Amino acid sequence: MKSSLAHGMYCASRALGLLVSDPGAAGTWRVAFGSPVFLPAAVDLWKVCDPEPDGQTAVRGIGRGARQHFEVSFGRPS
Repeated sequence: MKSSLAHGMYCASRALGLLVSDPGAAGTWRVAFGSPVFLPAAVDLWKVCDPEPDGQTAVRGIGRGARQHFEVSFGRPS
């Protein structure tokens, strides 16, 4: 039997907190879920930045075996 899961929205909110320094900032965020995160687990976070000044910034949650658990992206309104 598998162990407990970390809820996807919990993982997404933690990643979004790393992306946005001002919690009241206007913007649009998107999350895509992949593999579930079974506890206990270690998930590495990879920050991916668009080179454009108003581009999207994303954080990918990568687990063991290069398995992608989620990707959270945030962009400011233009």
